[in-house]
Amino acid sequence: MLPQEFQQYKGKKWRWIESIDTSNPIIHGYKGERYSISGKLKKKSDIKLVDILHVEFNRSQIIDTFWNLTYFRNNLS
Repeated sequence: MLPQEFQQYKGKKWRWIESIDTSNPIIHGYKGERYSISGKLKKKSDIKLVDILHVEFNRSQIIDTFWNLTYFRNNLS
């Protein structure tokens, strides 16, 4: 799921959704891709979180991941 798709699940209609599980901010941070100011990505990555659990992120990847996580928490969820 692309991050911009989560914006559709806001409001009274979707109150029954209590939580979501997505690795999207982490996967794209790993790839060096930041969410745009509007919270969009061009396409969803086919990388699975399980495939990078053993990888040590470099400083740039960590910064991009925190950018994505912060944006997601504050604007998309």
